[in-house]
Amino acid sequence: QLREAGHLHLHHGDARPDGQEEQVPHNPDDDHTGAITSLTVSNSQRIFVSASVDSTIKIWNHNNKLVRTLVLNTIPSAITFGNHEGDILLTIKNEIRRVGYRVYLPEEYLKHMIGVQYPI
Repeated sequence: QLREAGHLHLHHGDARPDGQEEQVPHNPDDDHTGAITSLTVSNSQRIFVSASVDSTIKIWNHNNKLVRTLVLNTIPSAITFGNHEGDILLTIKNEIRRVGYRVYLPEEYLKHMIGVQYPI
């Protein structure tokens, strides 16, 4: 859920018996410093990615912990995952760019991917 510019509040999808959702906090210092322009989820990698007017892309794990920050020299307007491995597609002005998963995923994620068969 997006509340304030640059702040992402993750809620688990399963509601509690009292009807409230469980909020998963993270370190506020990890937030974007500008408004979030796009958000996408990779169920196969159990990560999600946010893009911001602060010219960064942030990769978060399923527990809402920052995995990596990619600093760009321009503002990305939209992001999505291009495949099950986790390549990121982003739009910058009138171009589509690809960031390969090997560029940004930490070693523990890459090790997990060995031997995983993704659907076609």
